[in-house]
Amino acid sequence: MYSNKNYFVAIKNYLLSKGWEELNDNARFFVFKAPKELGYINDSYIRIFRDIESSELRSYLIKMMDVASSHHKESYEDVKVFLPFNDNFFSLRIYDKDIIENTIALTRSKKILEFVEKFLKQVTEFTIEKSFWFEDRYSDLTGNFIKACRIMPFQQGSFIIKAQLPRESDLPKPQLHIFNENKILELDNINFNISGILNVVINYVLNGEEDITEEFIIENKNYININILESIKELYSQARITDLDFNLKTEKIEKTFKSSNIVNSNKKRLNSFIEKSKELFLSEENIEFEGFVFECKSKNPTESDNSVEIWCLDTDISKYIKINCKLDTKHYILALDAHKKRKNVKIKAKAVKTATKYTVTELELFEVIS
Repeated sequence: MYSNKNYFVAIKNYLLSKGWEELNDNARFFVFKAPKELGYINDSYIRIFRDIESSELRSYLIKMMDVASSHHKESYEDVKVFLPFNDNFFSLRIYDKDIIENTIALTRSKKILEFVEKFLKQVTEFTIEKSFWFEDRYSDLTGNFIKACRIMPFQQGSFIIKAQLPRESDLPKPQLHIFNENKILELDNINFNISGILNVVINYVLNGEEDITEEFIIENKNYININILESIKELYSQARITDLDFNLKTEKIEKTFKSSNIVNSNKKRLNSFIEKSKELFLSEENIEFEGFVFECKSKNPTESDNSVEIWCLDTDISKYIKINCKLDTKHYILALDAHKKRKNVKIKAKAVKTATKYTVTELELFEVIS
């Protein structure tokens, strides 16, 4: 988790806090002179190689933490507190009326700890599989990620549980399996998914006031997974949550998602969101049509989600159907050209059917027919 420099800075700050003097006249070593208060007859020194970035010195620096603490009849743990705070974490903060003098009921704490593990496990698997729902079995990549997570010391002021998230260096190197499809786990993607999922669930569903529409669900498809939603639902009900903050802090993200005064009406919104999502995505269809671009809706073609409406003749019912689809810049330029020149297009995709149209959830093919 920590670099060689982190370990050295911890040793240095520990020694300085204990009254050691840093001497700067040695080209090969960092030198620290023991304070007189230790009562040594002769001067005593701790010397640490200046080449601290060398990977070979990692175990040496950890050993030097023991050496430094032994002078004061303390332990490695007393030096460890000088290590820089790891800013890669996911945390939950509960501050309702049942938190008494920074304590929480055992049954509630158990549910919350179980949620943290389940949530991180499910988001990791969701990041790998990109699936609306998956069976309760997890890949080795997910297992390695969870093993590398650590629960950090509990904090006071409310009930706070922090999970220290791993970095690339904390995970085993991926193994190549010649007969299996190799999947790569990008840790940044996990963090972005945690943020995206909580933004939808906390800010727009639990705390929201607008109706949860089919369009809203489709718009946020990339952050919807039934396993994760059910786990969040269970947390609020089984752990009797009324006031809870989720915090995520990494090198690229620093977000807090606050849910306060959560009552039955908020929970009903979450239940409705889950049921509508199930109904919508379980009815997802594979479609393939030819038709014409009726409208290009984007005002900025350089964006990645330009919207078009395509009209296609459904020969089975002898009626035109509408298809709403978002296109990247490349395909949107093709759509603009087809619209201008009145050329037909072919579309192949996964889509959900509502009362008046199809809305594409995953585009497989978009091409202009010459």
